[in-house]
Amino acid sequence: LTGFRMVVPHLDGRKLVIKSKPGEILKPQKGGLTLKAVEGAGMPIHQDPFKFGNLFLVLAVKFPEALDPTAMGELRRLLGAPEHPSQDEDEGDEDAELQDIDPFESSKTGVKVGGEAYDEDEGDGSGGAACQQQ
Repeated sequence: LTGFRMVVPHLDGRKLVIKSKPGEILKPQKGGLTLKAVEGAGMPIHQDPFKFGNLFLVLAVKFPEALDPTAMGELRRLLGAPEHPSQDEDEGDEDAELQDIDPFESSKTGVKVGGEAYDEDEGDGSGGAACQQQ
């Protein structure tokens, strides 16, 4: 209810500091889970290593159905606001912004059919090294 902040180690060695937007309340979907994403922080796109997909986070969220606005300050005092900075953070860590991204739509954007970047140079096939029998 009062936000969150966490450090996620990335496969490439970076640490992403992921935090909720100020005032945003994460609402659980089916099964008490919420899907959020960090745009461009996922795995490299197949056949295009300079573009990256989205990093999806599945968050387990439990909270009451309604909250009295006057209780928000008291809850922050009792529960504590997100730490700033987190003990897991280092000087060179990268801040990352969460977004609502549909994973199915996300998988369709920027996908190239054929992978032209890695196709062999077209030609008549007569160039290049060849093995000769002796």
